[in-house]
Amino acid sequence: MASLLCSVWLAFGFIPGILCGHLARAKMRANPLLKGGVMATVGLAISYTFLGLFLLFGGAYFAMAELTRPTITVRESTDQLNALKSRTVDEVIPGNSAPDGARENQHNVMGRGQTQPGVYKSKGFRLATAGGCFTYEMKVKPDLPMSLNCRYWGNEGAGRTFDIIVDDQIIATQDLGAVMPGHFFDMEYKIPEEVTRGKSKVTVEFQAHEGKIAGGVFAVETLTR
Repeated sequence: MASLLCSVWLAFGFIPGILCGHLARAKMRANPLLKGGVMATVGLAISYTFLGLFLLFGGAYFAMAELTRPTITVRESTDQLNALKSRTVDEVIPGNSAPDGARENQHNVMGRGQTQPGVYKSKGFRLATAGGCFTYEMKVKPDLPMSLNCRYWGNEGAGRTFDIIVDDQIIATQDLGAVMPGHFFDMEYKIPEEVTRGKSKVTVEFQAHEGKIAGGVFAVETLTR
């Protein structure tokens, strides 16, 4: 009875359901006069069914999480940066030294709340503070899986938590800090295919959490996978 009730009524009841069911079956094997074999068998059947479903859906969840996990890469040399060009569809580099085609004003930069550009280690960046945000319009391929690549400084202070949003869908929540001390690094986020399918442009938004900072972002690139 304990096996049957646990398997049906308790959250994660399949664990005590399996234990109680096997204990009951063992006692009945030792004493054939005991009753309740049907309930123990049903409790075990239900418990093992829920265990199988838990493993199936849990495995699928972790597999999907692994597939969508952003990747971190350090690209600081000219050769490393040039190697990315074959996958680059569009690029934004904040600051006055950005090459033609990668300037913010060529990507309809907009902001809400407190957002401003800056320079660090001779590299331009943009950030938003106090719950503000900034957006860019960026080209994508309508028929290919796309990623969003962002360049950050790897030794930021605490309190830099923000959402990365593509066409109103959050694709990642980033918490910057001492991720890669002393280095600039790239974080590549996979964009769900349904977000870019059939489109030639999307809006990329960096939204700071309340009381937090978004960025600094030193480069934004849309990449083919």
